[in-house]
This record gives sequence, C-alpha cells and structure tokens, in this order.
Amino acid sequence: MKRTLCCTVLVLMLFLTGCTDRLSVENVTFILLVGIDVDEEDHVVYSLSSPVFSKEAKKKEEELEVRAMTMRNARENFDRSVVASTLGGKVQVILLGKRIFEHKDWFQLMDVFYRDNKDTVLPTVVLVDGKVSDLINFAPKDKPRLSTYLTELLRTSHKRNITVNTTIQELHRQMYDKGITPSISEVRKDKNLLVMGTALLKEDGRYALMLDPLANKLFSTLREHRSGEFPITLTMPSHNEDSFYKLNKLSITATDISTKTKVKYEDNKFRYDIKVNMRVTLSERLYPINLDKNAKKIEKEIGEELEAQYKLLFNKIQTAKIDPIGLGLYARAKEYKQWKKVQDNWGEALSKAEVNVKVKIRIMSVGSIN
Repeated sequence: MKRTLCCTVLVLMLFLTGCTDRLSVENVTFILLVGIDVDEEDHVVYSLSSPVFSKEAKKKEEELEVRAMTMRNARENFDRSVVASTLGGKVQVILLGKRIFEHKDWFQLMDVFYRDNKDTVLPTVVLVDGKVSDLINFAPKDKPRLSTYLTELLRTSHKRNITVNTTIQELHRQMYDKGITPSISEVRKDKNLLVMGTALLKEDGRYALMLDPLANKLFSTLREHRSGEFPITLTMPSHNEDSFYKLNKLSITATDISTKTKVKYEDNKFRYDIKVNMRVTLSERLYPINLDKNAKKIEKEIGEELEAQYKLLFNKIQTAKIDPIGLGLYARAKEYKQWKKVQDNWGEALSKAEVNVKVKIRIMSVGSIN
C-alpha cells in the first residue's frame, strides 16, 4: 500500500509546474514611473524611475532618461544601461510634460501602453507643469520613494476632489468619445510636489485650461461618477460691516449630492437645465448670525453663491470650447438628430449653448455649537 502511494505521488509530481523561469527581484527592473517630455530642441525625451533591490546599492531608486522616437526605442536604450531585465507591467503613474500638449498629435506616443498586452491600463496620467526630469529625479529625504509618494498624493487629492483620477484606459475613452473632452491631474514641483488641480484638454488633446481645487469640486459634482469629500469654502454676503476683519466666509461639506440634467434643442442651440440638490453640514462660520432663525436665508445664500460659481465654471468651459463634464453625452442620448449635425465640432456647438444651473441647499448639521 505504501509503495503504491509513493508511486502515485511521484507520478503526480511529474506534472507539477516547474520554476525554471523564476526571476529574483534583484534581477528585475520594475518600472513604476514613466515620463514623456519634449526638450527645448523639440526632441521627445523618455524617462523612468524604478526601485533598486540590491543590498549593496546606497540609493534605493534608479532614474534613467533617453531621447528616442518611440517608447519601444527608449526601452531598448534603457536595457543597454541597466543590469536587470526591464518590466513595464507595474507602472503606476505616467508623467507628461506640459510642452507635449502644445502638439495635437501627442496621443500617438501612448500607443505602446494600449497595444502591449504585458502593460497595464490602470496607471494614472498626470500633466507636469515644468520639466518631467525635475520631478522624476526628485528624492525628498522626509518622504517615501517617489513612486509611492506621488501615487499616495494623487490618491488623497482625488479623494478630496482637488483633482481627477484619469487612468490611461479612461483617457483613451475621453480622447475618442465625441461627447466629452479629456481631463487629467496637473502637478508641479517646487520645493515639494504640489497638486495644482485638473488640466482640461481640447478635443485634439492640446492644453486648454486648469481648474483650481474649488472649481474642480464643482466640476466633480456634475460628473457621472462622484465619490470622496466635497469641502467648499464660500464668500457670503457680509452680515457684520462693523467687524475689523470683515469676515464673511462660510465652509460647508456636501454629504449628499444629486443632479438632474435636462437637454433640449430650441432656437438653433442646445439648452441645458441642471438641478443640483445638496445636503450639507456647516464646518466653519466666520460671521455672527442666528442659524436657528435664519436657516432658510443661509440655505438660499449658499445656493445663490454656488450658482454664481457654476456660472463662472461654465463660462470658462464654453469660452475654451471644451466639454470635460460630458454634456455631449446627454445631447447624443436625447437630441441625437441635432447632435449628429455637430458631433464633429461639438466644442463649438457647446460654446453657443445655454446652460442654467439651479442649486437647492439643505443644512443637515451646524456642528457642535450654534
């Protein structure tokens, strides 16, 4: 019986998967950050950052930079200068220099990330206001390795709705869907890394404008998928003109947001009526007013101030002839006959549209004190 069992085990072991292709981490270069930029002479520059696992190495991160026509050419040049095998399936962030967005055909440079099945489509795409090389060589002593630091910074900023989180998969959709224009995170390196807000791109991928954190929060409330926190500080009508500091600031946190968008075509233009309902809590009030007696008045004033901010947001968007919110998706769904006529020049059509935003506020909590 024992002999039969041993023979059975030996036979089964012959079919076990071997480890002949095993690679040690010391012999692999995991690319975590990829940078693409254009230098002063209009040469495309590729750069990468990868962790170093060697015990002998004093520096725990390796940065490489090379001029090349394509990402594949760059990979070959990288392989000539690193001692380990280069693997790109672990890329977390793709950094794009702002000079790239001066050229409408820059998106072709991203082809390898979609075509190579060994690459992932989940890296976050980020616009760098400045040189990518300055950022990718940044090694702060009081922060974790750059890839971890940057990834966590972008994640936290997105959670607070300071910026968007656009993966290369989502970017591909935004670039080719005629009902929406692309939006990606924008960062800058000064003494530290700073998330500036959201970069909005034109239909052809060129840079249009940037939304600061407040504008991005309003922008995020109108998008199809909302998540994270929405703390907003507003300038309210002054209720105490005698105060030395003239404080008239009010901070709210939107805890429940719902939007309803209606579109119709009349008078040779599209018309959008957007209703935004917000349940909010007061987190800061820097002027004296009786909230119990004036709750409805405060709700109305908050709604009016937000409506004014939405109006400014849409003025910027329509002036730039872009559609980062995706209003074209509503036009295509509800007014397809008219949409079809302008789909190839939707930014121009949206710039002539009438957009009305109405905000209804309900205060759910005023905090621990009145």
